[in-house]
Amino acid sequence: MYPFPVVIVGVEPTELPALRRELTHNAAEIRCELPGLVAASECLRGTRQDPRLLIVQVGPACDLEILRRMSDDLATWPILALVPHHETAGRILAINRAGASQILPFPFVPDEFRRAVHRLGDQFSRSPHDRQVFAVAGAVGGSGTSMIAINLADEIARQFRRKTILSEFTLQFGALTSLLDIHPRVTIAQLLREIQRVDDLMVENSLVTVGDGLRVLASSHEMGTTHPVEPSHFARLLSCLRKIAEVSVIDIPEMFHGPASNILEMADRIVLVALQTIPSIRSLQAYCRHLPDERLHHGIWVAINRFNPQLKGFSVAEVKAMLGTPNVVTIANDFAAVNQAINQGSPLRQAAPKTPILRDIDKLSRSLLGHEQVASSRRPHLLRRVFGVAAT
Repeated sequence: MYPFPVVIVGVEPTELPALRRELTHNAAEIRCELPGLVAASECLRGTRQDPRLLIVQVGPACDLEILRRMSDDLATWPILALVPHHETAGRILAINRAGASQILPFPFVPDEFRRAVHRLGDQFSRSPHDRQVFAVAGAVGGSGTSMIAINLADEIARQFRRKTILSEFTLQFGALTSLLDIHPRVTIAQLLREIQRVDDLMVENSLVTVGDGLRVLASSHEMGTTHPVEPSHFARLLSCLRKIAEVSVIDIPEMFHGPASNILEMADRIVLVALQTIPSIRSLQAYCRHLPDERLHHGIWVAINRFNPQLKGFSVAEVKAMLGTPNVVTIANDFAAVNQAINQGSPLRQAAPKTPILRDIDKLSRSLLGHEQVASSRRPHLLRRVFGVAAT
């Protein structure tokens, strides 16, 4: 059985019967056949949540830029490229750089074809909770966005054993290098300058390991001149992160400005960091009022940082009503623990493991990963097995 339904793109009519025969023989589901990359890019744009195997015939006239954009947009979809037998090594490398994970000469040898597909299955198959992107964005400056992003990523890596990457998408002076006391050899700014050459391996080699299961892709830690960057450049980095991490936590300091702000639309779930102040809530209202109800109710989490339960007018219930979202959590105010973590250059789990902030971060992590629903759905079944009765 093939790991994903199959979409065939641009295969010549004379070659289609052999390809269909091979796929059918191996019980593959052919979801659709499209005449070329342009048609595929248009037709598949709104279906990226349902991963499929793309089998694309890449001829001499094929525009690899379209393939690259489609690979960025459909980052969790494996691409198998079929190329002419006489294709040059330079062209094959360019096809790989554009996003093809496996490349085969066409017409293909059946055994080689099966091995390539099974390898793609090993690389891309995943459980429903894997390959998620959580964006963390602050409503106003000084919200503590980076602190929450760091400890959210660290808790997911440590407590839930997910391969996690933490990154900050900004062109300005970054916070992660100083907050975690790391010295990256390659920063996001450097990758963006070489964006046309960037692939999964280049991004993976740029990561700095911090603790157990957590790696970091940091922004610049030195002042310097920024280069022009388009939103698609950050999107390309994000597509690489999706492929090499189970969970990517993206710290976005500039929520409303800069090319990285568009990453919010690409994230699976967004954590909006709020303060109990009028400017903070008004900023979030300006953002939330333009979101569709589905996104607002199932894709947005609001974390009220440094929460004071005695402060009137900004309770959880009131914030839910003001923003129209049901997912509102609080993060405890523990200045001493945060200050200790900053001075040690480490996550809170190392610097202050007893801080109540970690209890709140754990609750947020479980909610984002869907563990609350899993635990809730399993309990009645477990009680029936042990006691022979339903839970009440």
